[in-house]
Amino acid sequence: MTAPLAKRITHIGHIHNFRGLAAVFIVATHVLAALDWSDSPGLERVLRYFFANGTTFFLFISGYLFEYLSTRFEIASYWRQKLRFVVLPYLIVSAPALFLFTQVMHREGVKSDFYQQPVATQIIGFLVTGKHLAPFWFIPTIVAFFLFAPIIRAAFRRDAAFATLPVLFLLPAWFARSENALLNLIHFLPIWVMGMAICRFRDTVEPWVRSKWILLLVAGTALGIAEVVWTAGTHTYLGYLQKTLLILFLLSVLLKLGPRADRWLGSAGTLSFGLFFVHSYVISGSALILKRAFGTLPEGSLFMVVLSTVVAVAISALIVQTIGRIFGSRSRLVIGV
Repeated sequence: MTAPLAKRITHIGHIHNFRGLAAVFIVATHVLAALDWSDSPGLERVLRYFFANGTTFFLFISGYLFEYLSTRFEIASYWRQKLRFVVLPYLIVSAPALFLFTQVMHREGVKSDFYQQPVATQIIGFLVTGKHLAPFWFIPTIVAFFLFAPIIRAAFRRDAAFATLPVLFLLPAWFARSENALLNLIHFLPIWVMGMAICRFRDTVEPWVRSKWILLLVAGTALGIAEVVWTAGTHTYLGYLQKTLLILFLLSVLLKLGPRADRWLGSAGTLSFGLFFVHSYVISGSALILKRAFGTLPEGSLFMVVLSTVVAVAISALIVQTIGRIFGSRSRLVIGV
């Protein structure tokens, strides 16, 4: 299969734009930690709840595209592609952080005996958990999905298998998100399978979703309010269900907008994987520079979140495009784009 044909096959307008929206959402999530919220703790709490677990967007999109391309699925080719365009860029982009947190300074949040282990063990520990950079926990998790993709495909070969989806959505109540990629596979499996189901039955489901945007918005908002009021932290089961409804609501909006969304989200969709890989360096580096220059982080506000997200996305996009120009067609091996 030639590259242009592969691009045409995987470029589904509303899903491509959803990918761009997901990338921007993830950047906004990590922008929150780079602002000073001491004067607005209530707003920070609400925003953290809203942005938490946005990675479910990427898992939904991955499940949708996995189903969309399932007729062309071949195990060896699939794994080889993921090794080249996901795992290899992960290793390359991780290198600076791995050097920093094994040779220069200690990473916060690791186990008390972590740095008593050999450096090679520390590196492996970081890579299999993604703890060296905040968003990188997602890569070991998505790799687990890639490894189990043949089993998932076989399990849902028949349409009737999707009748188990309501039962699958009970799993996150018992299997919370963790540092274990295999447990995360169980936790996020319902979202992935939902993506597959919507793709499989898209001629029926997508028009229904498009027509029910008000219901999805109201139900999602109600769950979001319930999570803020009744829970003590983010990434709860209520939050998981709320993000599920948010996914469906955003899907309905993107279906309604159609090509009109290309102007705002098309470029982000094209660069989404690269934005994911580099944005943590951009945000952390910018926060360090600002703190050293002014002695404090910028004051948190809704305006500052929007502004900082736009700036972080723009700088990250510039870095990704620069790497693309330097490496040409090989940039996918370096930055995933």
